[in-house]
Amino acid sequence: MYITVLFSLFVAFGLFSLASGHPNVLFVVSDDLRPALGTYGTRSVISPHIDSLANRSVVFTRAYVQQAVCAPSRTSFLTGRRPDSTKLYSNRGTYWRQAAGNFSTLPQHFKENGYFTASIGKVFHNGNVSGHNDDYPYSWSVPPFHPPTEKFTRAKVCSNPDGSLHQNLLCPVDISTQPGGSLPDIESTDHVIEILHNLSTHKPFFLALGYHKPHIPFKFPKEYLDLYPLEEITLPSDRHYPHGLPPVAWDPWTDVREREDVAALNVSFPYGPMPDDFSRKIIQHYYASTTYVDNEFGRVLKALSDKGLDNNTVIVFFGDHDNAEPYHQWRQETKQTARPKETHSVLLLWSCVYGNWHSCCARRKPFGQYQFPCLSACLSSLFVCLFRMKQNSAFSLRFLWHSQSKVFLWSTVATTTQ
Repeated sequence: MYITVLFSLFVAFGLFSLASGHPNVLFVVSDDLRPALGTYGTRSVISPHIDSLANRSVVFTRAYVQQAVCAPSRTSFLTGRRPDSTKLYSNRGTYWRQAAGNFSTLPQHFKENGYFTASIGKVFHNGNVSGHNDDYPYSWSVPPFHPPTEKFTRAKVCSNPDGSLHQNLLCPVDISTQPGGSLPDIESTDHVIEILHNLSTHKPFFLALGYHKPHIPFKFPKEYLDLYPLEEITLPSDRHYPHGLPPVAWDPWTDVREREDVAALNVSFPYGPMPDDFSRKIIQHYYASTTYVDNEFGRVLKALSDKGLDNNTVIVFFGDHDNAEPYHQWRQETKQTARPKETHSVLLLWSCVYGNWHSCCARRKPFGQYQFPCLSACLSSLFVCLFRMKQNSAFSLRFLWHSQSKVFLWSTVATTTQ
């Protein structure tokens, strides 16, 4: 059966001491990031900064999100409510405050308890599903920052061998030739660094940073592609439509077909197959996009350290859901299904703010190898600051552990009865 463990139980363990003041929180989410990182065993992916953080963090190997679609997943982990409660199942739904209830969010709770809160990049899924303002001013102290070059996401800036520009799926670029002379994730990183340099030390912060990559299109600085020679890319062994699989379980991904480089392949509808050489390029570009995100995240970690904030900041790094596309000719295990591979999420948690838990958690192990008291001490570093706040019953951390399948689910929950 599922066992629900609330954060309040962690207090009973007495495994941490409460330090004076409140810790800062750096809350980083990467779009469509699957657990294909060095720390998750994919040694072919170059992710030194994420791996370095993981080496001193708790790494969850069985963390799953509620749904493998951006808007419902992000709304769920930011409100602590299931999609059935937020009434949001797609990226084209209705703002939950209007459709479901005036639910408090995780950043809102920090904001209402004295924190400076800011959203940089893609944190909430923007548009109607977050009120066309990323839930500002409820969740954020200042208007959310969206990188100026985000508006060129669908621009024809991808160069073909003949020099012509197109709207492609595969889009390594020379930054100097791009509109605005930059890319969204670079601008988001620059903005976070600027905030860190200018923040007052008298008020704790909750900075939520959302990277757009490795979501499609695979647009990134072209030098990252050199790290992944195409001849070293291997294809998955089984990329074919399983006999008897119902169509609802297999997505032909019409939005990918709309990209000009894919359209030029004239892949048969609905299920391909995709040519092997192009499939290798998809995997290559996904890996390169991941390394690009890793490098930008490394810049943030350096800025945090340079400012002397790393020892008083809880860092959470995770993906909003998996992305199976690079590993299949089409998304056989599409991110829009509820299969385990698509809801499987990267989740790292690091802090040395509270207590003396680091001695038992410094040597990283998969989730299942931790003794529960040690694990609870590590996790409580983030959420103890919520417990200390006046409205400490408003949020807690829910763990669901299925003893037979050994699956770990996590979410912040707004009430203990949710």
